[in-house]
Amino acid sequence: MLATMERLAATDQFAGTGISSGDDAAIVWSPLTARVWTTRLEPCAVTCGLVIGEDHLLLIDTGSTPQQGAALSMAAARALGRPVDRVVVTHHHDDHCGGLAGLVGAKKPGAGEGDADGVQVWMHRAALARLADAPAIAHPTSLLAYIDLGGLAAEVVYPGAGHTDGDLVIRIPEEEVTFVGDLVETSGDPQADESTDFWNWPSAISSVISATDGKGRYILGHGDPVDGHALMDQNARISQCVDQVREEMEAGTPVEKIQSSREWPFSPETMADWIPRIADQLAARGITRKNLLPLSKR
Repeated sequence: MLATMERLAATDQFAGTGISSGDDAAIVWSPLTARVWTTRLEPCAVTCGLVIGEDHLLLIDTGSTPQQGAALSMAAARALGRPVDRVVVTHHHDDHCGGLAGLVGAKKPGAGEGDADGVQVWMHRAALARLADAPAIAHPTSLLAYIDLGGLAAEVVYPGAGHTDGDLVIRIPEEEVTFVGDLVETSGDPQADESTDFWNWPSAISSVISATDGKGRYILGHGDPVDGHALMDQNARISQCVDQVREEMEAGTPVEKIQSSREWPFSPETMADWIPRIADQLAARGITRKNLLPLSKR
């Protein structure tokens, strides 16, 4: 099997013949290593991963639609002769979990709870709670999990709240490859929503760097693979945003004037969205304008 994978990897790219994603674009797997492949799906340019063990195939993220989820598994089956039977979803956003229904549809007769068509799924409990129609999955995760793929292992880790409150990171130690979902993003500014924890986001990235010793390649949900320096850079820039908002709040600057008072590491559009969110989260932590000293002590 390994020799087959190495031969396929040597071709640089291959497609699941006749398999279409939801938007009629053929799925093309690109080998990062002999046992870790990736593909990029439109319309969100999301990167999905395939980790190839002797006994199991692990899919990391499922695309935007049930059709894309099914197509990912079929493309893997056409290339390797067996379908995906293990899935980790990095977080609850549609472009990462929208394909789940195409992978865990009707259950086999006699299948156990969360064991649909032999496909076992890992997803953080907080991410599951944010889905309007969450599927029953075998492995709702809170902190960490170990997946034995046969001759290769995947470590699933919750680094703490950050991009969302349910981000999972998947580390393949033997290949020195780590999938970080949207915890880090280089194709544009990192994205945030109501589940983002700006205060803890840098700590979550630091946890990933510490767990991997900053070594190997990091696969992002959006963007090309990067090294540890890119993670440290985004860590520093998000920290800068939080620190500057905190300093302006402590100085008594109205929230609506904070953006114009400083230079920021992300685009004006991103900061216009982020600053009120950051301010609300800091206020909830008790951060307000610093009290002035009495006149007699100034």
